[in-house]
Amino acid sequence: GCFLFHPSLNDYRVPSKFVECTPSCVLEVSVEQPTWMCFTISQQDRRGRQDAIEYQPVMLSIAQPLEKGLYKVVQNSSADAYSPSCDKWIFLQARDVSLIHKFLPEHSPYLVIPRLMSMTGQEGEVPYALGFSCNRVVGHDGVTVQFKALDKENKVMHNFPKFDPEATPVVVDYQVKSPHKGYPEMKQGQTVY
Repeated sequence: GCFLFHPSLNDYRVPSKFVECTPSCVLEVSVEQPTWMCFTISQQDRRGRQDAIEYQPVMLSIAQPLEKGLYKVVQNSSADAYSPSCDKWIFLQARDVSLIHKFLPEHSPYLVIPRLMSMTGQEGEVPYALGFSCNRVVGHDGVTVQFKALDKENKVMHNFPKFDPEATPVVVDYQVKSPHKGYPEMKQGQTVY
């Protein structure tokens, strides 16, 4: 889905899925200078289809390092991408859920964690696209994004604000759309390049 347009944004999309409410990948974001980024979970548009069902309740969380190797959730998405919540866990049933965040070097590396609320009768796998936009070129320009996986038993998956960030690198397919190109480029790797 398209959530905003800016002629100088670099756009990235990662086809993903929740398996038993655990995301197939989370993003580890590091910056060398203050950097604004926008993140979006997009679910498949089912409007007008006979098999249309309600959208799954999703949320985006951003966590940063604390002392002793722990991480803490510092923002969660809300109904307004410009006003994320600092202390509430708000799962929204919407096709697109976004969050805009200013990343600071002194808090790097951050984790961006897609979340799915568990519901009765939910499918075991729920596909989605994780999109992010930045006015800098990720992989260059002092912004690094690595793809990681968290264990389904991680406390952050159970709404604990502080958690151990034991994340393992994963290889994913992703799309990159630069502002000067008319089409996205397919790439694969453990990090955006």
